[in-house]
Amino acid sequence: RRTQTHQTCNYRKPPLAAPTAGRLNSNPDEPEPLFSKRLISLKLPDDGQSDPVCLADSLSECCAILNIRTGLNFEISDPNLRAAHLAWQQESASWLASLLPAGTKEISHLKKAAILLSRMCEFPVIAVSGVGNSNEKHAPDIQDGEAWPELPNQLSANEVRKFRDGGCHYVSWLILYHVCEFFERNRSDREDPFEPRITEEFEVDVVSALLSAKISSQALHIIFKALFLRD
Repeated sequence: RRTQTHQTCNYRKPPLAAPTAGRLNSNPDEPEPLFSKRLISLKLPDDGQSDPVCLADSLSECCAILNIRTGLNFEISDPNLRAAHLAWQQESASWLASLLPAGTKEISHLKKAAILLSRMCEFPVIAVSGVGNSNEKHAPDIQDGEAWPELPNQLSANEVRKFRDGGCHYVSWLILYHVCEFFERNRSDREDPFEPRITEEFEVDVVSALLSAKISSQALHIIFKALFLRD
């Protein structure tokens, strides 16, 4: 299948969403992002990290959700996904062999996320295309007496523009940040309560660094660690 990419160096500083957790939720009271449960494979080495099909299924569901929220098209490149998955496995093994203390059997979810984010940007896995939604909710076709379904919230034009400008790099960052946040919110080995530290300018800087292709997986791990570090 022909691989499509949508990358641009015109990633300026558009108005970003407020730094609240799970901001892609259709229901702001939900405890985790809509796609968190589909990416639990980041925590399970016998799942997504060993099977590219599982990772592809998880990303496909994320893309389907984002399509509803933005009106944009998100296409996964199978060859790039397999290349990114293989590189993810290889670098994770390299970290275990040479970067981490002897005897370490598994790397943390933050390290896994950092490596996967780096590789998904190196081999652009998700192509973003289209104009986006008009932010109009069209009435569904229902019969008299049927319950009126709750439609998912659509993102604003400013939010949609970030997906077009940032392409695969922004989508990958958004997915993996939300996954890390979900795990951190549900940790039971920390005394301090979780408080999101992500800010508008910080997110812009991270995505700009990803687009520049000059940021390593180790640097991304430090970024994730700084965002989620607590006692």
